[in-house]
Amino acid sequence: MRKGRPRFPHPRDLGLVKTVLTNTIPMDSDIQEGWRYSTNNVPNYRLQSQTQGLTWFVDVYAGAHFVITVGDRSPEICKSIPSTVNYLRRMLRA
Repeated sequence: MRKGRPRFPHPRDLGLVKTVLTNTIPMDSDIQEGWRYSTNNVPNYRLQSQTQGLTWFVDVYAGAHFVITVGDRSPEICKSIPSTVNYLRRMLRA
């Protein structure tokens, strides 16, 4: 079976997610960002920062799909920006 070409997240989605995170989540440092591939070779865009000494990152995939990891916890999958922000705030107690 033929595999389709990889789908990248849209730049407008990346800008929106970064703006929302910057305005709603308190951060100790600026957001570090960049393109990467997951272990399954799926392209995504990573936004990483630190809050109260706890490192967290959000991987943005195509199709409004977000994977959030806070500290050493297992990753959480969210399907919308509001659920992503709510999860981050709850885990960071921010």
